[in-house]
Amino acid sequence: MGTYADFYIGHGGNAEWLGSIRYDGYEFLEDPECELMTAKHERDFRDAVVNIALERDDFGAPNNGWPWPWPTSRNTDFAYVFDDGQTHVYYFGRNQKTAELRTDWRVMKQEPVDTESSAKS
Repeated sequence: MGTYADFYIGHGGNAEWLGSIRYDGYEFLEDPECELMTAKHERDFRDAVVNIALERDDFGAPNNGWPWPWPTSRNTDFAYVFDDGQTHVYYFGRNQKTAELRTDWRVMKQEPVDTESSAKS
């Protein structure tokens, strides 16, 4: 069974869904220096997601439709969201702080957030 991940620009109802992956959605947390996690500008984050799409066979693009049987990212293992000049990570809809604070997703503190924050638009 895979560890899924969704990628967004922005939070909430106006968030732009950039795509999803079906396997190893945690791998970006294990490499905090990767381009996705170190993005400081929207263009950097978008470029990182394009590179993920080009490197993987399991990437689902928006033009192919929402890939999951559940309606929002609240049920997706990970959601990576670029907003306010940094990458935010959600684990089943719970905010995992800023990129530089995350080193091991298996022991992350669970902090409830507005569940609509990680919902697909």
